[in-house]
Amino acid sequence: MQDSRCKTKATGRSRSVSFHLAFCILSLALFTACCAKPPITDPDAMLPPPLEPLSPPLSVEELVGRYNANLEGLDRLWARTEVSLRFLDADGNPRFERGDGKLIFVRPDHVAITLGKLNQTVLWAGGDDERYWMFDLTGGGVAYVGRHDNIERLDTQQLPLPIYPDEVPYLLGLEPIDEAVILGEERGYVVLQPVDTNLLIMVNPRSGRPARIDVVGRNDRSVLVSRLYDYQPMRIDGEPESAWPKVATRAEFAALDADASFKLSLTDMTDGVRKNRIRERAFDFDTLVEAFKPSRVIDLDKRD
Repeated sequence: MQDSRCKTKATGRSRSVSFHLAFCILSLALFTACCAKPPITDPDAMLPPPLEPLSPPLSVEELVGRYNANLEGLDRLWARTEVSLRFLDADGNPRFERGDGKLIFVRPDHVAITLGKLNQTVLWAGGDDERYWMFDLTGGGVAYVGRHDNIERLDTQQLPLPIYPDEVPYLLGLEPIDEAVILGEERGYVVLQPVDTNLLIMVNPRSGRPARIDVVGRNDRSVLVSRLYDYQPMRIDGEPESAWPKVATRAEFAALDADASFKLSLTDMTDGVRKNRIRERAFDFDTLVEAFKPSRVIDLDKRD
């Protein structure tokens, strides 16, 4: 799964690095070469519907400005979710889970994603600035935990999920862009690559909103893709509705090299201030261990 990890500089440090900076710089040079086609790959089902190209085209500064303007006021998010998840478990067995849950996000790096059935939590995945984790609460319950700093180590075990928790905010388009380059155009969308990342973003130039986000692995191929649509306002307590940012309420994710997929629908989106819905304990691994009492805790960084 390391090839599909996002490389970002959101907090001034490199987290979730999937390949070395030299490779990223080389790829950037190749992508921006004259007449180069943006490396957006199949599946076709993950491509957004075509748009009429915008004329005259926007500069990269104008496009990044529109993108970031859509995220003003969005530094935290609480939403109800419907989730369907297909992946191979830690033993390599196919697994499908479907249920209701919550998505909780506090910028820059606190995230929690839950899935429940019949009012019982089945899966809880999340992370903070140092660690990421997943609780599989079927059977006796197993907790997996690792450190972001060790994700590149060859002996680090993989989390049994197609998408790591801290990747979700990026793949939902919830993180602003510092700097970017325009790689070209695809189906009327402008393809952006934020500098020092392995992300490719298909942006609607009229709205400035992302329609598809790719994580590029080795060989310049997309290995993880998100398709975003049906943008709706997210309530910010104390602000008029005209100031509420719009968030994609439907997302489809595909891990192209792992035969895994993840679908997410969001409702009741707020900043979580009302009713104090976002609490620090949701991002505290030790507190979650005490609450869920898994029969095993697997340290993904532990050497055999």
